[in-house]
Amino acid sequence: MPHGFTLPQVKYYPEGKGFARVELYYTAGEKWLLIVQWKAENQGIGYSFDTDDTVVSDVAVRGNPGKLYYRQSNGGYSQLTWAEGDRNYRIGGAIGPSEIERVASSLRQLN
Repeated sequence: MPHGFTLPQVKYYPEGKGFARVELYYTAGEKWLLIVQWKAENQGIGYSFDTDDTVVSDVAVRGNPGKLYYRQSNGGYSQLTWAEGDRNYRIGGAIGPSEIERVASSLRQLN
């Protein structure tokens, strides 16, 4: 986690119809970061973005293909999405793309 971030909010949506979701909302002053993990059967990952000022890159997160979106306007916003096994992940927030990638690489799966 980037230095200075705290975890003021956690949301859990229990499994139902093959879908369970956890949201972790971190803050550090004006910066924020949302980490979402969901176990989803037969669901893909999608994200809408403004094509005028968003840079999209293909990245790898622990060997899994992902998409990194970075928007510089309005103070900057980054989002990273990927699937790993039977779980989908999304990390987004008002931090830079390299920080988002470091956070994603540091996540560990708990069973």
